[in-house]
Amino acid sequence: MLLSGGLDSTIIAYLAKKIFKNTIAITCVFLNEKDFKKFKKFKKIEINKYMDLRNAKKISKKLGIKFDPLILPLNHIKKDLVKTVHCIIFKTGGILIYIVEV
Repeated sequence: MLLSGGLDSTIIAYLAKKIFKNTIAITCVFLNEKDFKKFKKFKKIEINKYMDLRNAKKISKKLGIKFDPLILPLNHIKKDLVKTVHCIIFKTGGILIYIVEV
């Protein structure tokens, strides 16, 4: 399950742990170029710079769920998103409608 460390995903993680035997929490972390180079070399992250990662790790530990972060370089994600995703947002009567084309 995807765990950001926020309230919604924490509740889902708690319920998933109750329902499923082998729950795995996955958190996506997009590191800046400097931190990604350090991560590749030393396999460590300055966890306090990445709050979602820090919170998700703490929550996983507290709930007894295996934690498996997905660590990616931010600059590659930005380039790929610009190439592949076009998103239009319409506001109609206070409701946001998202149309995503991939």
